Amino acid sequence: FFFEESGACGPASDHLRSTMGDRCEDFTAPMELEHALGYSGRHPHSLVFHPTDTSTDVIVYSIGKLLLFADINDPHKQLILRGHDAEITCVGVSPSGRLVSSGQMPYALGDGFGSIYVWDYAQQTVLYVLKGHKGSILSCKFSEDDRWLISTGSDGKVCVWDMEVGQMSGGCKEGPTSDGRVMAKWATWCPMESQGRRPKYTLCVGYEKEIRVCVWEFSIKTMSFNLTTTVCQVPGSGGGLSRYYNCGCVSSDGQYCLAGTTSGDVVVYSVKNAAYRGSFPSGSNVLSIVCVDPTTFIVGHGDGTLKKVVGQEKEWKVVQEISLVGGVTNLTLAMDQQELIAGTNTGIVYRVLTSDLTFTHLMESHVSTVRRVVFPHLRSDLFVSTGDDGYVKKWDLSDYSVTSSFTLNSNPHKVSANVVPLCASFTPNDALVMTGWTDGFIRGLDLSGAQGSVVWQIVNGHKGAVNVIISATPYFCTAGEDCVVRVWAHQNREQLIQISEHKKPITNIVVDNTTEAIIHTVSLDKYLYTYDIYKSDIAKTAKRLTYHCDIDGQGFSGAAQRRDNEHEMIVGTVDGRLLTYDIDYQQPTLTLTDPSRAIVNSVAISSSGTHLACGNGEGKLHMYDLQQTPPRLLGSVRLHSQDILSVAWSPDEKQLVTCGRDGAICVWNFYAGST
Repeated sequence: FFFEESGACGPASDHLRSTMGDRCEDFTAPMELEHALGYSGRHPHSLVFHPTDTSTDVIVYSIGKLLLFADINDPHKQLILRGHDAEITCVGVSPSGRLVSSGQMPYALGDGFGSIYVWDYAQQTVLYVLKGHKGSILSCKFSEDDRWLISTGSDGKVCVWDMEVGQMSGGCKEGPTSDGRVMAKWATWCPMESQGRRPKYTLCVGYEKEIRVCVWEFSIKTMSFNLTTTVCQVPGSGGGLSRYYNCGCVSSDGQYCLAGTTSGDVVVYSVKNAAYRGSFPSGSNVLSIVCVDPTTFIVGHGDGTLKKVVGQEKEWKVVQEISLVGGVTNLTLAMDQQELIAGTNTGIVYRVLTSDLTFTHLMESHVSTVRRVVFPHLRSDLFVSTGDDGYVKKWDLSDYSVTSSFTLNSNPHKVSANVVPLCASFTPNDALVMTGWTDGFIRGLDLSGAQGSVVWQIVNGHKGAVNVIISATPYFCTAGEDCVVRVWAHQNREQLIQISEHKKPITNIVVDNTTEAIIHTVSLDKYLYTYDIYKSDIAKTAKRLTYHCDIDGQGFSGAAQRRDNEHEMIVGTVDGRLLTYDIDYQQPTLTLTDPSRAIVNSVAISSSGTHLACGNGEGKLHMYDLQQTPPRLLGSVRLHSQDILSVAWSPDEKQLVTCGRDGAICVWNFYAGST
């Protein structure tokens, strides 16, 4: 990982800024990462307030393998740290704000251990990389004095790490249950009971079926800190009653631990005695809980309900309640206790006042794979994305907000979708967005309002999913899983031409940049065909002008056309090559090979034709200078934790947008003419 020096001293919140120089040392392209968009809400403990001074409200969260710091009062102030090699699953900030922790899934090609990164916030550098959990890290939280970090994992382990030396000092090495359900879901520190050279620490740890109270203290006998644990007993637990715990927190005075369950009740335990004190029904599937003061808690539920409850031991009362969109997986409280941030599993983040639960919308995102990003023909201040969560979203690049969205999903709380938009393209006047869907329909959407609407649709435009849609002035083209290309009239959406020559799904269609009469199609069948669609036979089949075949390859996965150099086609392949084809030659005139041989999912050429960007299956963005012969690789940068599926240039060539399977959207500034 590489960072641009900020040149600033003091808290990093003082220099949260609009850009972060995420350049590899060998990345000489005139571009830098401007902003990262995304928050899935999939992982608990992945959103937290940073305890900075009250003049700055900074939240810490993650998307894919990027660690983000954002000022909730200014969308342009975002700090992006990278270094993880797999998806981040949890984050934590020390009470002083000096240290930040981020845990991840195991690296796909690694040893199966999840890593915890400990960062110096002011310097924006990694202090330690900790490994002790086999599997994903589920939570990581600092002690009140910044001395210790406790982590829990899917392997059932609880580890305590010494932040002075970056080493494990103790923990629990086995899970507590006999039925194989040993996942240690969360851990939290209680207020410190004593100060001094060797203070005593108390913690509460939540497993799937048990809550444990742990004491971390120095032993004269062993001359080291040791962790002792006590299982909290529940009356009647031996009679077949089973509770499965999702979340928990400790009251600010350290007396009680409140644990939320899948059945919707909240169980109250005495921390001092590790004893059951009571429970109360809160709602369906408690996913998150946070303490405002010793007798006031706010509880988030799977149905989007957020409740404020007050009381103690056995007497509890819901005093306020609101409904948000999506299950409330994350709650984090501001330092002044006046506000909290609520994150949901539908990708929406809210600001909520703790006094009366008044809330405002902060940001929203896709929650799963983002398939396509596309700019209008004439505007560079917005773009549209399509995602596997079933949404088409329009983004405003001036403040990175979603200004319009559309889905066929009738249940806003449902994360997955039965019908998914796979591709999009603007009409020639940019008035509508044409989209292709997994149900074979082609839908024209009006995204001028907050809630998009269907203006027209072509029923069963293809048999199976519609993978590609591209627009020209008088017509638009679509392609689907049925391996068929269809050409439609914009005016009345009448089918003009059908091309059925490909034997496998088409991965891209390119309208020739010299004449709209010609289109180029590429497919997983290894063929590139060029057609004159204005010359068709009686069966409405376009005239094929030429073809190219990569007989020994694994298929074509993307394509773009040069604006110079005889307007050659540059084609990406499944086996990681870029092939340049001239219409006059059957064989490629140039071959560029990525050493990783990862699939080239997307190929895009800037509007001036000077630069080529492509995204691959490793999450890497490659940038080439097409003014050089042969094209010179300016560098490669990996920001996405999974495949980059789409790359799009803004019409003014000042920005580049990438998206991928990790659900992240990255916005890059491009400085044309720079060296």
